[in-house]
Amino acid sequence: MFAALISRPTVGRSAASLAALLFLATSAVHLYWAGGGRWPGTDEASLAQRVIGDSTRFPSPAATTVVACTLAAAALLLLTRSGVLRLPLPRRVVAIGVGAIVVAVAARGLLGGVTSGVAVANGTRVPYFRLDLIAYSPLCLLLATLSAAALAVPPTSTADARRSTRRPRAADPIPWTSLWPRRSSSAALPPGQRELRVFPRFSDNPLRRPPAAPAQATLTVTGAVRHRLTIDLDELHELVPQTALTADFHCVTTWTVRNLTWRGALFADFWQQVVVPRCQPDPGARHLIVRGLDGVQAIIDLRDALEPDVLLADQLDGAPLGEVHGAPLRFVTPRQYGYKNIKHLHSIEVCRTAPPSTFGAKEHPRARVAFEERHATRPAWTLRWAYRSLVPLTARLAERSASRDPQR
Repeated sequence: MFAALISRPTVGRSAASLAALLFLATSAVHLYWAGGGRWPGTDEASLAQRVIGDSTRFPSPAATTVVACTLAAAALLLLTRSGVLRLPLPRRVVAIGVGAIVVAVAARGLLGGVTSGVAVANGTRVPYFRLDLIAYSPLCLLLATLSAAALAVPPTSTADARRSTRRPRAADPIPWTSLWPRRSSSAALPPGQRELRVFPRFSDNPLRRPPAAPAQATLTVTGAVRHRLTIDLDELHELVPQTALTADFHCVTTWTVRNLTWRGALFADFWQQVVVPRCQPDPGARHLIVRGLDGVQAIIDLRDALEPDVLLADQLDGAPLGEVHGAPLRFVTPRQYGYKNIKHLHSIEVCRTAPPSTFGAKEHPRARVAFEERHATRPAWTLRWAYRSLVPLTARLAERSASRDPQR
């Protein structure tokens, strides 16, 4: 009956939250002791004499601080598991941590109760054993029972329970735990990459909002060409056949989303069938500047742009491309890192030589995923953890900026 009770999302989450609050309270008490705090009217030696019958052998401040930090960590794990907090920790790690808490606290309660009970039965004069039998061991058993509630409630159930009690919104934020890149359980990923099961909006500036949708979406080709060209998307569809492409998306900050299906015009076809005959680009052209309506641009080597899987995409997974992922048009180049996949594409400038990058050394001239070309000057392996640690916060801020946009 008790198991059935705590498995209910509301009851189980409340019990786990209560356990977390008790852990936080005991952590605060230990920090107070570690910092030299005294109970009113009682110095440390007198308190120790009353509790353990010895005024000299009490824990050091360092040991007390370790205990306080351990108790606080237990509280955070419980709040994460119960759905109150959404820390960027793998679910398996949180579950193992909560399980360890339950086992450790239950063992302390049982062993302490037995030891203190035997000592009291033998007529001990040490006050601690009576206090442990009356308060400490029962409290540990209570904490173990309440903590077990966090394991009885699946994380998704608690999130659903919270979502059902609030006013509906256009879209709930992606949970923090879903934004931490993890090792892939299926096929191997490129060097240094980890898998995400969600596809968040991401940007070098996560506070940048998506640009306002233009009245008529167009694509302009300028630069080292004899004739400038501007076409709208309807004309693009008529001039170049539409193609569906399923590919993985690789961000330079080490996360990968698998099997995204884009649809649009192959850039190689657009170049050969539209740009070459209409614009007549300079035969010595070697680079492109691909620009988005949000002011972001990337320098693309023409050899990479003409790869057979580069798209001018206006659909994603069977739906029109939304503002979050680059409407009305996105330059999609799966073999290069995400910062070359410009969102909100509106112009392409043809260049004879490589122009300076607005990102500086952070933009590799080619940024090929297979060669882990993350940075123009630094070794890629030195950047992996630094980049990865910022993924959840950057993605969450970018998603929030997009959701606040009145155009969305």
